[in-house]
Formats: sequence, structure tokens, C-alpha cells
Amino acid sequence: MVNDLFELHGDSFIPIFYHLGGEAGSGLASSRANFYQLQFTPYMWFNGADDAGYDYADWGDDLGVHQEQETDVTIDVFTALEGPILRVFAKVCIEEGGLPRDMRIFTLQVIDNFPDSPTYYRNAGRQGQSKDVTLEAGQCIDVDTLAVMPSLDLERPEDFAVIVWAQEPLSTAPAEIFQVAIGGRRRPISPESLIDQKIQEAAEDQGW
Repeated sequence: MVNDLFELHGDSFIPIFYHLGGEAGSGLASSRANFYQLQFTPYMWFNGADDAGYDYADWGDDLGVHQEQETDVTIDVFTALEGPILRVFAKVCIEEGGLPRDMRIFTLQVIDNFPDSPTYYRNAGRQGQSKDVTLEAGQCIDVDTLAVMPSLDLERPEDFAVIVWAQEPLSTAPAEIFQVAIGGRRRPISPESLIDQKIQEAAEDQGW
């Protein structure tokens, strides 16, 4: 069901699969399962705050409701890969007229279509980091992270991606996700290009 929704709504639906066992299992998955207080799978949460449960027949309608939600948070994601070292640059902002927020910014590296069987698994969570920030309306912050890519993921650049989201900084769900963005899949940006872009943005901000 998630695969079908992803194929239909890929521009507005970014799923993350946390595998609790087998080849794709990880400590990250166990940690996120504890956060969402899960015991069995498959299980769905939308936007970190909507417990959609096990009944996948309702997930399409649930997604439709969330697609109509508005947010004042924006996220832009850029990636750079030098050998096995992955660097992620995320620019997180609250729009003018928005609400000041405390947020936990998660940066998660995923690999799509993994493991190879069953074939319906999408965006398997591999490794991640988080940082707590506080932003006022009209304010932005840059969140930079470094990680070492697993060798298997390096061999599958067509399936590699990074997902960044801003969520309420709570210890357990429900915790609302204000915005999510995906970057890195088939469009890596070199550090030099990103630096040039940041210099250009700064110059424009200063009216140079």
C-alpha cells in the first residue's frame, strides 16, 4: 500500500521504512520504533502525530487529509559526497508571519528499494542525526551533518537519498512534523558549488 501511495503521490508523500529485523534492521530502526511505541509492523504514522495504525485500507484517505495541511516551515536540502563521506546541508526557515517554534531537525540517510526482497520496501532508514533548534518567524538556520556511507549504499547511487524533517522535540510520539524534504537522489551537489551558492545568497542579502 505504501508503495502504491508513493508511486501516486511522490511529490507530496515521503515515506520512511524502519525495518526491525533482517538485513535492513538497525539500531536506528529500534530507536524510532521506541519513539512511536511500536510492537508490530506494518504500522503507519502520518506527519509524526497521526497514528494511522495497521489498517492500510484507510491510509489513502489519511494521506489526502494531510496533503491539505499548510505549514510555515520550509526546508531545502543539498548533499555532497567525497568518497564514503556524506555531507548534508539543510536550510530550515520559518516564513514571515509564521509562528516561533522549538524544533528537532532530523537528517536521515535512506536507501530505496531495500532489501531486494520483498520489492515493495521504500526509503529504508539507514542512519541519522538530530539537532534541536529554536526559530523565530522570518528566521533561517543552516544544519550541517557528516556521516560515513555504508559500502552497500555507495554501490547504489540511484537509490540513495537524504530526508530532512522538522518535528516537535518530544521524547515520544505523537510529535508533529512541520515540514519534510528529500535531497540527494540522482542530484548530488559538490561542496564548491554549494559554497559558491551560499556566497551568492549572502551577497544578494547584503545588496552587493
